[in-house]
Amino acid sequence: MQIKSSCESMCVDYYEIKDINGKIDTQNRLKVLTFMGETMKKGVINVWKMAEELDDYLQNYNYKVTINTKRSPQLVLKRRDYYVS
Repeated sequence: MQIKSSCESMCVDYYEIKDINGKIDTQNRLKVLTFMGETMKKGVINVWKMAEELDDYLQNYNYKVTINTKRSPQLVLKRRDYYVS
């Protein structure tokens, strides 16, 4: 899923993630924050936190859903410092 700010300068992408064996993690997503085409931050976020953030972005900050399709899962090796709080 991808959402963009009303001026389209800020973009947030959410991807399914998989481990080295190809197993999909159903509880977490990779969040990629991009500003003016440059990646600012990447991290893994819990699906419940993602849902809360999506509601906040869409209702309070005029973000729009630009891609609402299932995208390719991204390989993420579990590292404690890679998780978004």
